[in-house]
Amino acid sequence: MYGDKSELPNRDKVEEIPLEYTFIYPNQPSSLLKIAEWISYENRCCPFIRFSLYVSGEADSIKLELPESKEVKNLLKEEFHLA
Repeated sequence: MYGDKSELPNRDKVEEIPLEYTFIYPNQPSSLLKIAEWISYENRCCPFIRFSLYVSGEADSIKLELPESKEVKNLLKEEFHLA
């Protein structure tokens, strides 16, 4: 992975379903900018990863969904040290 994940804001939590991780961050302008920048770097390095970003001024959180294959999920699990 290309982007520096240490630049991402602290996550509130991670949700996991069979082929997807959802990272949940606090809904703050600085968080949104950091997440968008990280996505732009990762998109250059790993164009096979799909990113879905859900943001609403009324919501308390920003959701970043990374839906993919088992292989990509394993890559994310390793990169983010997820159990």
